[in-house]
Amino acid sequence: MMKHRKNASVDKKKIFYRRVSSHGQSIEMQINAEEKYRKQYNENDIIEINDVAVSANKVKIPGRTGLVEVMDNIKRGYVDALYVYDRSRLARNFYEYFELIDLFLSNNIKVVFTTTDFSYPPFSNNYLTEGFNAIAIEEEGKGIARRIRDKNKRLPVKKFGYKVEKGNSKKSYVIDDQYRFILCELFDEAAKIETLEEFFTLIMNFSRRLGGASNIPKLVRILSDCFYAASEETNGHYSNLAYVEPVVSLETFKLVQMKTKGYINRMERNVESQRNTDVLSPYCVQCGKQMKYKVNPYAETGTYSCSNKHKKIEVSGEEYNACICQVTKHVLSRLEAREIEKQTITYLNQLIKRFENQRFQTRAAIQQKELDVATLHFKDIHSQKCEAILTQLKDLKKDHNILNQQIVLCEENKIQIGYLLESITHEYYKSLSKQEFLTLGPLIIKKGVVQEGKIEFEILFNRYLKQEGHGILKLEGCDK
Repeated sequence: MMKHRKNASVDKKKIFYRRVSSHGQSIEMQINAEEKYRKQYNENDIIEINDVAVSANKVKIPGRTGLVEVMDNIKRGYVDALYVYDRSRLARNFYEYFELIDLFLSNNIKVVFTTTDFSYPPFSNNYLTEGFNAIAIEEEGKGIARRIRDKNKRLPVKKFGYKVEKGNSKKSYVIDDQYRFILCELFDEAAKIETLEEFFTLIMNFSRRLGGASNIPKLVRILSDCFYAASEETNGHYSNLAYVEPVVSLETFKLVQMKTKGYINRMERNVESQRNTDVLSPYCVQCGKQMKYKVNPYAETGTYSCSNKHKKIEVSGEEYNACICQVTKHVLSRLEAREIEKQTITYLNQLIKRFENQRFQTRAAIQQKELDVATLHFKDIHSQKCEAILTQLKDLKKDHNILNQQIVLCEENKIQIGYLLESITHEYYKSLSKQEFLTLGPLIIKKGVVQEGKIEFEILFNRYLKQEGHGILKLEGCDK
């Protein structure tokens, strides 16, 4: 009996996983470190998986194709051992590493760190111990990210307006004569502004001189970057960067910060606010295409516009969103709740019937797999054939549980739908905020079409509205 168990273990694979954060890093060190472990196995027993140019600080687990493959092999029961250089190759985030710990322990995976550092703590089967290690690797990851960020601040690979010169293994940054005058003038003019309007005019003028409105974010970053004063800022204190030719004196730079910081913050708030209110882009009546939303950092609202081979049509984001709110309120106040409840329950009953049929078929498949296992020859009990059947059986039981949950959820929704509709149709909508109306808008409005002086909305719930003959609402100006 023991012999069979040993053979079953041998049938499972050993994964050797490696990761480097960039193409400039070599994976060779990790390969060399694992060599003594690889010699213990036949090549057929080994799976090699690499993640190249994948930063654990920047890329979450779903984006790391190699690690996802490792996890998938473990979940499928194909693996009993994982060899990896150290914990940092797996994750730099506490929660991500804890997810991996749970996966390893629940599947009885032997985890071996191949680092040649004998003081490095081995993998522990104790959640608490590995939890402390998870905290350590996250702090280490933050430290690395911080060091890279600090280095890029002091020694950027490139910086707008500068030429990078290298000599005697040292970098120096010299102002590019092509941009010298315009950068100096930008800071000189910024130091003179007194009003929000003057700041906006400054940004627009210089963005045009640099090639267009797409340069506005770049100008804002330049005005906020003390590198142009040949300085580095740490906790409010400035230190000189002797290898940088300054565009502006530190005193003038500080004056510019004092005058522009409030305006820049306001621009950023405007941009963020407008992005949050772009919930349902309208269509153009002339060409039928979706209109483009242009964020206006100088105002509280942007603009939808279209000029696709026709006269330009536009509407302010504020007016369009006010119409969305008005339409949403109109629909909520006229919903035929009983009819919606009737149709919803009919649909839920259809879903329940479909899930029950699938559950019946799944249960029959489970019984067949159980019969297949029961009738196996005793010599096949620990074979790959048996293992494959057990894996299929496990997946079928999981599907059966999911179908049970879906049926319960549908039954629960049948009970809740009446209460939900009653709360919506009984003055509930009157207490909603503007943002809440905008959030509900895409659930109620299928499409908005803009034409000169008028907006038409196609409604999704028209058949459930009281005294409505068609699904189009026409609005000529909305209360803002």
